[in-house]
Amino acid sequence: MSMKRLGLLLAGLAAAKIGTIEHLQRSATRDALVAVHAKDAIVACQRATPVNLLKPGALWASTLAVRVEVGNRRTDVALWQVDHTDWQARFRRPYLVLHATTARCHFDLTTGTASVTEL
Repeated sequence: MSMKRLGLLLAGLAAAKIGTIEHLQRSATRDALVAVHAKDAIVACQRATPVNLLKPGALWASTLAVRVEVGNRRTDVALWQVDHTDWQARFRRPYLVLHATTARCHFDLTTGTASVTEL
């Protein structure tokens, strides 16, 4: 085996190791955030659910998926507007996003508030 092939093999193994560690760290962080904040998110989402949605209490009890996101894309702030009051909410704050069959709820982990959008 030539030195070039050995170097490429070692570089590939190092990249695989770093990728695996990164994946494990992110998934463990996601699982911990969901485990700790899921109940608070469900309660906040139930409170924020509009009256026109059917059975708001049961809506979030049957949540299909929970996802962790950084930043809220629905906030209308540009990347270069760093002095804007909503810049942190748009680009830095962590959110738990709960998906149900008829709605989606963004729970802000920093402020403990929720906002519901109908699908």
